[in-house]
Amino acid sequence: MSAQPQGDDIRDIREKVNAITKALEKFGLEVIQNLGQLKRTLTQNTSQVEELTKAIIEVKALGNRLGEVLKMKEDLSLEIAELKNLIKALTLKIPGVRPPPEISSPGLIKSLAASTTPQDIINYLLKVIANETRGDQIYEEFQKAKEELFKMTGGHRVLREIADLARGVKGKEEITDLEKNELREKVKTWETML
Repeated sequence: MSAQPQGDDIRDIREKVNAITKALEKFGLEVIQNLGQLKRTLTQNTSQVEELTKAIIEVKALGNRLGEVLKMKEDLSLEIAELKNLIKALTLKIPGVRPPPEISSPGLIKSLAASTTPQDIINYLLKVIANETRGDQIYEEFQKAKEELFKMTGGHRVLREIADLARGVKGKEEITDLEKNELREKVKTWETML
């Protein structure tokens, strides 16, 4: 009887060893699989970090270029101002030639940009009429004001009247005082309509 328990014990031991071996094999396969996934993830992350590094270098290079562009813009602005002064000086020396008028004085542009109500737009148009003499310039400023008014109101019949009035002065070299008064009166009628 003692031989049989040993055989059962050996069988039990073999089964347990086989079970442990299978568990270790399964564990080993899972470890290998997880290591493979980790390696793949690290490889992807490494390539993404490399791409990000390249993008950062490109952005830094663009920052340097932007500085150069801004410097060039400043230089060009100075040269344009010098050219305007030369043109004015030359036109003053040539008899019968009028100097070119200034285009959109900075004060007018700022006042249009600061407009928050239709009344601000009306005031802007009145300033344009007071300060500008060329029909084309008045036309341009009225168009800008019309666009701002459209943004504020989403549409109004005054917009059509502004467009019609602007077309009436377009192409005129100089607007007379009588025409300016007519423009001013028409603009003032819009105050009550808006």
